[in-house]
Amino acid sequence: MRGLKTMAALAALGMGTAAIAQTPAAQPDPEKKICRKTLETGSLVKKKRQCFTRTEWARIAEAARTNLQYIQDNQMGRPAGGP
Repeated sequence: MRGLKTMAALAALGMGTAAIAQTPAAQPDPEKKICRKTLETGSLVKKKRQCFTRTEWARIAEAARTNLQYIQDNQMGRPAGGP
């Protein structure tokens, strides 16, 4: 009898956490400014702070992916004299 109560309590707890996990997360504000620090070219320690909105960061990431894909597709990084 005691084991049955324990199993029922665990089942109820499991359903409660499943319901919480299924609720959709709040959508982040696309116009919120996000600042990131990046290393400056030519320096080992100096950092540069860049602040953009979520939308702008997404565009920057997409441009980087597009450029990388272009370089890989055209094999621009291949050393001279290679096949």
